[in-house]
Amino acid sequence: MPLIAGLGSQSTRIHCRARNGAALLNKVANDFSVGGTPARLWYYRQDSGKSTFELIDLDDVDNSPYTEGGIKHIGNDLYRVDLPDDATELGAISVEIGGDVDGGEIVSYPVSLIRNTIGQGGVYTVNFSVVDQDDNPIQGAIVIIKDGNNVIDKQPTSSLGIAVLSVPLGDFIVNISKGYLYSSTTFSYSITEDNQEPDPIVLTQIAASQPAALGLSTGFISCTGRNGLPTAGIKIFCRQIGIAGANGYSYSEEVIEFESALSPIGYAEYNGFIQNAIYKIWRGSLELEKEEDDMHAIIFTVPESISFELPKHLGAT
Repeated sequence: MPLIAGLGSQSTRIHCRARNGAALLNKVANDFSVGGTPARLWYYRQDSGKSTFELIDLDDVDNSPYTEGGIKHIGNDLYRVDLPDDATELGAISVEIGGDVDGGEIVSYPVSLIRNTIGQGGVYTVNFSVVDQDDNPIQGAIVIIKDGNNVIDKQPTSSLGIAVLSVPLGDFIVNISKGYLYSSTTFSYSITEDNQEPDPIVLTQIAASQPAALGLSTGFISCTGRNGLPTAGIKIFCRQIGIAGANGYSYSEEVIEFESALSPIGYAEYNGFIQNAIYKIWRGSLELEKEEDDMHAIIFTVPESISFELPKHLGAT
């Protein structure tokens, strides 16, 4: 959940996990440290760099009042941390919390600092409803709300097609996507005291094209840019590296090139993959695959089906 820039006495959450990914339970202030000094964590801001602050154990996760440096296990791998006021002062777009913890690690990521547009606090809970063209709820769609380049909140939709986001009053950009088989949408939206519930957003389901001929298959993927959003114009290259298993198609090392579309944005497909054949595929440029270690390429076998999803790694680079 985002924090309010310029507002003091705020709490956030951190994740603490063992090296094997299991949750670290019931850790106390002295289990945390920075540079070997116990009962410490650090916070990082773009404008002032890294600062440390002292921790103190809270009695109760829900009922203990705000205490600077207060920490308490919430449940699973989550811990409440009461931040120093300097961590959330004006001048940065995010703050990151980190440090060392006995028996594992703190999973660290930036928390957005959003502008306070109406005085004291002013964060509203906004429900975004996402449905398909038949008005059925879509589970797992990703709703992102941004203020310029600053991500205010990002949440998936539930089984009811609802994503609950925390947003202040103001004008924002909303992006909603659901991977390779649905359209995505980006639009402007204003949160006001009288306008906090947008109408249901419709994402249209996409059907992959039919293969070019019998014995071929259509491979498809939704390509995202470095900002995590579906992106047009991403080039994808592939070539056959194994002899086709059936269907009478001959082996060819010719490089195939295609790219993600503008509408639906980020969607890419090629309808000439030979079923049972082995391919090497990569994205970005023709030269990347030629590097000695082939670190940019993925090898896969085409299934015996008329369509299939291309390796997901290609959509996240």
